[in-house]
Amino acid sequence: MRVLEELEAWLADLPDSVQVGIVRELVGRCRELTLRANQLQAELGRRVARVCPRLLSSPGCGVLTAAKIVAEVAGVGWFRSGAALAMHAGMAPLECSSGAWRRHRLRGWATAS
Repeated sequence: MRVLEELEAWLADLPDSVQVGIVRELVGRCRELTLRANQLQAELGRRVARVCPRLLSSPGCGVLTAAKIVAEVAGVGWFRSGAALAMHAGMAPLECSSGAWRRHRLRGWATAS
């Protein structure tokens, strides 16, 4: 929002023209969209916190990531095990060893899934 405020202040000092008017209108629209996006993220945060608060407390898992996981999984009870959920999410480690080297990679990276 600070950038939009600075842009509005800069535009206020410019003489009126068609171009300046268009830019002022676009900046106003960007402000509206930013406010709406912030409202939606706050609402999503409240909903996700109600459904799975532990997910939000996981390091690196913010509101949008948690919401995507909740939407994709649609209830952990659908999966027969944690391993089945990991496989569905593309996070199940698959062995890709060669000789003495034992390594694992994620399913999504090992195949085209």
